[in-house]
Amino acid sequence: MNHKFLVLATGMAGLLLLPIQSFPLSWTVPGVVAQTVTSQLSPEQLQKLQKLAQSITVKVLSGDSGGSGILIKKEGQVYTVLTNQHVLAPGKSARIQTPDGSFHKATSVAGVNFQGKDLALLQFRASADYAVASLTNLATVAVNEPIFAAGFPFDADLSQPSGFIFATGQVLLVPERAFKEGYQIGYSNNIEKGMSGGPILNRQGQVIGINGIHADPLWGDPYVYEDGSRPTDALRDLMSRYSWGIPIQTFAQLAPQYASVEALAAGTPTATEENLPPIANDVNNIAQQITVQIDVPNTSHCKGSGVIIVKQGNTYTVLTAEHVIRETEECDRKKLEIITPDNQRYLVDVNENTVKNLPGVDLAVLKFTSKLSYQVATLARHDLEKKGGLVFVSGLPGSTVANGKNNRLFTIGTLFNKEWGSISVKDSLSLTYGYELVYTNITEAGVSGGPVLDIRGHVIGIHGRADGEAVVDEAGSGRSMHLGYSLGVPINTFLSLVTKVGIEPTQLRIYTAEPPSLTESETQSIKLSLLKRVQKPNNSNDAINWLNYGNQLWRLEQYEEALAAFDRAIQIKPDFYQAWYSRGLVLLSLEKYSEALEAFERAIQESQEKFALAWRGKGEALINLQRYPEALASIEKAVALNPKDFLVRVYQGILLQAQERYQEAIVAYDQAIKINPHPWAYNNRSSVRAKLGDKEGALADVNKALEIDLDYAESYLQRSYIRSEWEDREGALADVNKALEIAPNYADAYYSRGLLQYYRGDRAEAIADLGKAIRLNPNNAYFYYSWGGRYSNEGDNQEAIFYYNKAIQLNPNYAEAYYDRGLAYSKLRDRQSALADFQKAVALYRQQGNTFFSRQALARITELQRTPSAVEPANVTLYEGPALNTTFQSPGKISIEIVEIDSSSRRVQVRIAFSQGLYREGVFEGLINQNNVLELFGILGTLQAAGFPNTDVRLEFLPNKTIKGTYSIYAGAHDFRGRTQNGEFTASQVPTMSKETSLASSENAEVSFNRGYAHHSQGDYTEAITDYTEAIRLKSDYVEAYLRRGIALAQQGESQKAIEDLNKALHLNSDLLQAYYIRGLIRASLKDYPKAVEDYNQVLLRVQEIAGIGVQTEINAQTKILTIVAVTDNLPAYKAGIKTGDQVLEIDDKSTANLSLEEVVNLLRGKKGTQVTLRISRPGKGEFKVTLTREPIVNPQLAEVYYNRGLARLELKDKQGAREDLQKAADLYQQQNNIEMYQTALEKLKEIQ
Repeated sequence: MNHKFLVLATGMAGLLLLPIQSFPLSWTVPGVVAQTVTSQLSPEQLQKLQKLAQSITVKVLSGDSGGSGILIKKEGQVYTVLTNQHVLAPGKSARIQTPDGSFHKATSVAGVNFQGKDLALLQFRASADYAVASLTNLATVAVNEPIFAAGFPFDADLSQPSGFIFATGQVLLVPERAFKEGYQIGYSNNIEKGMSGGPILNRQGQVIGINGIHADPLWGDPYVYEDGSRPTDALRDLMSRYSWGIPIQTFAQLAPQYASVEALAAGTPTATEENLPPIANDVNNIAQQITVQIDVPNTSHCKGSGVIIVKQGNTYTVLTAEHVIRETEECDRKKLEIITPDNQRYLVDVNENTVKNLPGVDLAVLKFTSKLSYQVATLARHDLEKKGGLVFVSGLPGSTVANGKNNRLFTIGTLFNKEWGSISVKDSLSLTYGYELVYTNITEAGVSGGPVLDIRGHVIGIHGRADGEAVVDEAGSGRSMHLGYSLGVPINTFLSLVTKVGIEPTQLRIYTAEPPSLTESETQSIKLSLLKRVQKPNNSNDAINWLNYGNQLWRLEQYEEALAAFDRAIQIKPDFYQAWYSRGLVLLSLEKYSEALEAFERAIQESQEKFALAWRGKGEALINLQRYPEALASIEKAVALNPKDFLVRVYQGILLQAQERYQEAIVAYDQAIKINPHPWAYNNRSSVRAKLGDKEGALADVNKALEIDLDYAESYLQRSYIRSEWEDREGALADVNKALEIAPNYADAYYSRGLLQYYRGDRAEAIADLGKAIRLNPNNAYFYYSWGGRYSNEGDNQEAIFYYNKAIQLNPNYAEAYYDRGLAYSKLRDRQSALADFQKAVALYRQQGNTFFSRQALARITELQRTPSAVEPANVTLYEGPALNTTFQSPGKISIEIVEIDSSSRRVQVRIAFSQGLYREGVFEGLINQNNVLELFGILGTLQAAGFPNTDVRLEFLPNKTIKGTYSIYAGAHDFRGRTQNGEFTASQVPTMSKETSLASSENAEVSFNRGYAHHSQGDYTEAITDYTEAIRLKSDYVEAYLRRGIALAQQGESQKAIEDLNKALHLNSDLLQAYYIRGLIRASLKDYPKAVEDYNQVLLRVQEIAGIGVQTEINAQTKILTIVAVTDNLPAYKAGIKTGDQVLEIDDKSTANLSLEEVVNLLRGKKGTQVTLRISRPGKGEFKVTLTREPIVNPQLAEVYYNRGLARLELKDKQGAREDLQKAADLYQQQNNIEMYQTALEKLKEIQ
């Protein structure tokens, strides 16, 4: 959850390259009371249970193999034993040793089909009387409840009964789906080799499962579900740390004649409100065992927490925060008491041997002795603090619950990466005394010294601080408000100093591998499981309680509930400026910037304009509203109130830089760097220096940023910009690749690499990278805007408009997108749409205080509104084609259009567009001299380019009807690295074209098309092509004829001709999904996989826009009436009772008679939330009208698109993308109940695992 502003205009976006977050969410679960199940048995009960287990467990010997088994049935003198199939050596006989030490020859039980499960039945005959197990199902246990496992390890003496092992542990995980061999019970009991086949028992001594897989298996991959799919990386990592057994109920369902009724019934572990998702549950269990409380005896307020890190004999070492054991006036800490997880208390006399402080950091260690066994924590020596991720905090605030035990706090949140954390704290004082970790977990007094853990339950830090504000309530009591984040000291800091307190690294448990990443669904499941534990304030009239409650909800992204809580606080205390400020933060998160602005202004008012954070929040709201001058004024007020706030100094620099006040921006960044020498500030100062042409200074700054953090991906990207600007494109490409190596999902880096590839002429690679950027960040309006500019450069204005539309949809205040879309509309002669866009651009530019660009847009409006006079409008495209930049010997493109010709004065007005790396356009004026040479002068400009250089163009009209053209772009200090750009081109004059299509021709074209469609349906492609060609001759813009002819040509194997027809269809209608898809299939067949992927991308991009009512229609062959032929479940038509066979007479009062199916589809589709009214005729009911609200349509047929894009990505070695697409295809095929293709997609997935 990024609470900083993110929606910024072009030119500012690069400056806001905040540190990349590698975590999917930011949220916190506060106040979770973490109590593990305490259903412990007495020593006598344990002894009795062990004796029972021993009486039903046997050894199984087979060849060189062996294991354990369970006596499950007796009939006369015949005993049946259940074991694992893998215990038995293939082709070898088996022997069984019973609890009395006797050996018996065993035979396999025939006639039972275990369907590949790792189960086997043996029988032996004996006259002795042996106990038989009581079998039951999983409903008799609960997750975290004690269970017991038994068996005979290999290294035990097989001739001695003493080899029997009885291991205690807990049920930890029972996934909904079993693994291929039937394993489904994950538990903590230590299972050794040879215990396979032995029993798993509940507290009542009933057998619930059979051992089979021990933790951390050395070979094979047992963690594959029965349907062939696999768990996520994080879940598999967790599963590998557990032992695994097969539920007895699985055995009972396959061999009911050998099981009891209780075992036959399917069951799952009993669920309780305390159950957490598997990963969180695992961390909580570990945290419960390693977290201790540190107390001053006979006090109620001198409490803290710690974590057990070393055991040597009977001596344990606890790591905590130094301030927890520090002597103060309030807390006499000459004696301390450590309270362990079993509620035992150990007194510690504080002296130099028992308590030691680490130098310069808020860490200390203390020792206690005990004969009891306690778990020791594993410390994580990895770089999670650099990358960020999900973390947990465990500690003991000091309160107790009804049973007298400690009320341990277990909270979840997000650890910010190091760079983001350093700019998210309240001020620079927060990160002193060794504090570097910043996380969103809610903590309380008493939790200081407790462990911060990763998703494996390994300790990554020690908690010790929390940002916030202290206030005095109406009763005069000191209270704290949670307005900031929590902070901790990294465990890596402890490890670097550990020898100074007499601990050797060899005494510690250290793990160096980073934990796997969680998926979105895994983080969401953890969030939802803990959300219900957030309690509303008990005191309904305590404003501070409501504020803190709202803050918890905000961090959980429960925005509406958080707003209600802040509103309640404000209702109780209307002048509560902190509540108004918090309300503004939530509204920022909801992107309700105008309302957020009001809230921040009220916070400013109620604080007598002294609350710096409210001024900063107001600035953020104004930036998102693109009111930059006002934003700067607010940020500068925040600077005046708190000049040590690093963040507002950076914001100040960004806003000054956006206004081209470069020297002042450098001063602001200088101040930011003094407060916090952060790479972000160096990067932004580097960008200013590059604007001023100071290449050496720009490189020095970015290199300094990399000196501070060599893995700071944003710095490599910034350096790539500098190198590209100074024509070192290979160096730029190397830097972008390094950024992607550090941050593989860095959307901005893919976008930048795409541009570099594009300018190098590698169009396929450019498209792939730009597509990847959009997939990673589909809500980045600038990506769409920029891609629209790419199509404008290529002269494909229709396609450009599609991407500008997407940009405007994502950012309705995107002035640049309106301006450039207006240019595209004007080139397509859509005067009204162009005018509307330029007028919108003018309004937005004025709102932003951008007078230069508003004047540019006004000039466009003037051109469009000019009325004819003696000046004759020409609108002749003179030339559109390649041009060579002779300065840098690089290819480009130029478009020249004559706008007006004054025949009396020989004055000519020309619109010229250059694509020389960046798209630029301008209107030029000049005179044709007596030598037929046209000398033109004008100013080039566009919002994608820096600066507005003067430009000369010379056109020489030669006798052979060609034009020899030259141009010079006179760059200013900030344009084209200060170098004048020269270029040349040669063109043939393009004649004007006119076309007329009569009504009769259109009607004949329809007849030819229908005849072709009939031939096509019958597989007669040659005749179909002939008819489609005639239809096109009669109606040159017949979109569907081009589409159908293209398909028929493809079916005849004429791929290139098919592509040409599909290109024409798409030129006429750029939203034709089928054309993109068919063209993609053809390109894939030609092994042009990059272009195939681009086509599939176009389908998926556009289908997101489709909303409809969920029907399929056709024109009935007999009645010629539009008829419903299919209704999709749970979509608007289905909900309204529309039925197959209904005839549609009108759509929005427009008769369907004589409409084509394409026209029908266009009428039925529309924007999400809009309405469409149908007049329906139904036999037996007559005519009636129904109004439906359009909803987004998720089309399962898109499975084919995802599947084929996955195959193309696989050919391009994009395994991650292929895996994502094939999994999506498999899901959609499953929705269609298309089992064959579902299995095919799964098989493809297995190939790339």
